[in-house]
Amino acid sequence: MMKLLVILWFIASGALAVELSPQEKEIVEKSEQYALISKLYGQGIIDSSLRVYVEDEDTSYRIWNDTRKIGASYLIEPKCEFILSDKTRPCRSNRTEVFLNKSGDIEVLSIKSEKILDLEFINKFKDLKSLMITLDRDVSPLKVVDISSLNELIYLELNLIESDKVVLPNPSKLKSISSETLIAHRLNNLYNQVNLEYFAVNGTVSNLHEMTQSKNLQVLVAPSYEVPHANFHLSSFPHLKYLRLKPEKEFYSLPFSELNDLKALHVRSYDATQVDLPSSLEYLEIEGLENKKMPNLSALRQLKTLKVVYTNIDEIGDLRSNTNLRTLEVSSSHVSKIPNLSFLENLYQLDLAGNNISVVENLNDLKGIKDIVLINNPIEKFELSDIDNLKFVSILHNYTHPTDPDFRYKVRNLKRFGSFERPKR
Repeated sequence: MMKLLVILWFIASGALAVELSPQEKEIVEKSEQYALISKLYGQGIIDSSLRVYVEDEDTSYRIWNDTRKIGASYLIEPKCEFILSDKTRPCRSNRTEVFLNKSGDIEVLSIKSEKILDLEFINKFKDLKSLMITLDRDVSPLKVVDISSLNELIYLELNLIESDKVVLPNPSKLKSISSETLIAHRLNNLYNQVNLEYFAVNGTVSNLHEMTQSKNLQVLVAPSYEVPHANFHLSSFPHLKYLRLKPEKEFYSLPFSELNDLKALHVRSYDATQVDLPSSLEYLEIEGLENKKMPNLSALRQLKTLKVVYTNIDEIGDLRSNTNLRTLEVSSSHVSKIPNLSFLENLYQLDLAGNNISVVENLNDLKGIKDIVLINNPIEKFELSDIDNLKFVSILHNYTHPTDPDFRYKVRNLKRFGSFERPKR
């Protein structure tokens, strides 16, 4: 029978919620590293319940590359998980958790606190593989977050942290750096992250251009980073698969076509005349297209997902070369007519919400289509026959109504019509 070695430490009683075996209890009591965490908990600095896992034959953890779905494509997304017998549970950054090995050393640490936290003690955890820190929004900025001695660290997650600088390990085994909100003027030792595969930081980082040795990087997401063109070189990331940076003028002058492995690109305030897109793209999201016409995407023959939102375009354009498209979204724009899209034989999702479409036409030959979204259009005429695979149609919030109110009853496999609920993937 699995022994779930979870300790819940309560300030009021100071007692364990789960009785441990003598051997397990001895590991916890002798652990100097755990004593540091327990002390912070006793002082009220760590204010979430403290949960501790102890390594045994049924209890362990793993840091691995899961797959993240973006459109119809897949990218790596590193994750930390606890393995509890035949079950797994994600390491969670929204509470305080500790994983002790048999020697009493901490290998996984997650800290959640609403108070100012001196993080200097963390450098004593030499065997630490996964570190997650989440502070409260009202916590004062930290002068420095120094984790330079954590040379075994693989997974790092910093949330709601503001600091003058974050000092990364050197040398480093880091494969993943992520953050929901990180405001740091500098990430020291960023140049030496040779094993980094995943970097996704929503916040402010000023020296991303120093990340020159991360040749294995596959995901680079830093939507607030302003690219200094002279210093930022995409050639530093030959295996990059997903890119999203702040869409300043310098960003669009980057040589994207050099990224032969790039699968997904998100751009905003896009000027189609400036960007040379790589033919390897499978996912392209354009927000705020400056041109009135759809850009020429004929070279993107591998494209599976195209999203064009909040633009001035008035027609969908020529997509005859993009026959691998599975998802097409042109929303919140000025499109007035649905063109013949019968050549898109693989298309299963079409989203034309928020346009000027009055006649629903040219969709009957889309034999593989499953979902059609036409929310917020002035629809007056609804020409759509019984398509075998069609499951979902939404025409909510239209200025007028379709001429055929019984449409929903004529499509054999239709499951939802006019629903607020979007289809689940």
